[in-house]
Amino acid sequence: MLIVLIGWFGSRATTRFVASRANGVLSRGPYKASSRAVMLHRRLRVVDMHADTLLWGRDLLKESKSGHIDVPRLLKGNVGVQAFTVVTKVPWGQNINRTSGNSDAIGVLAAMEHWPPRTWNNLLERALYQASELDRAEARSGGKLVVIHNRRELDAYLVRWKSDSQVVGGFLGLEGSQALRGDLGKLDDLYRAGFRMVAPTHFFDTEISGSASGLNKGGLTPTSG
Repeated sequence: MLIVLIGWFGSRATTRFVASRANGVLSRGPYKASSRAVMLHRRLRVVDMHADTLLWGRDLLKESKSGHIDVPRLLKGNVGVQAFTVVTKVPWGQNINRTSGNSDAIGVLAAMEHWPPRTWNNLLERALYQASELDRAEARSGGKLVVIHNRRELDAYLVRWKSDSQVVGGFLGLEGSQALRGDLGKLDDLYRAGFRMVAPTHFFDTEISGSASGLNKGGLTPTSG
């Protein structure tokens, strides 16, 4: 039992260390902005189109000293809409010049973060699991986090946001189409789970498209047509 407990908590400590290394910043705060910039920022409708937060197992409702975002920091930053872009696969040695999709580091991370075993080797299940984590955060948020699925919900949220600065909207996106395995019919599964944006590729080639950071560097494939 002791060995099991050490392995359980040790794996969590390791993922926290990996997350801190993967989500570092060039300079530490506090950060200062001019009064003019602050006034402009308060008038803006801020929309952030990228965050890998669901990958790292942090509680979205608690302010963190690491990582990109959480609900408290989004509220402080006057962010109106946040895209939660889900990661399903990261090859070992990923880089912006030439990345092969033939390896996968996320399976190890999923196991160490105690994701359900079905996610360890299945990219679609990883996407669906992270979507369910966003839904659970919304349910626990007391109305501070609103997941948006369509134009009607977006319009209603924007009306509310005009008079309530303590609410943030979010929607699901997918970084790369590798979870589809070339089967566009699986888009229905993603849609039902709440996904409303899918990128054909990210850092490596997929069955649907070649990536600028991949090996083939091509465009859309016949599969995507």
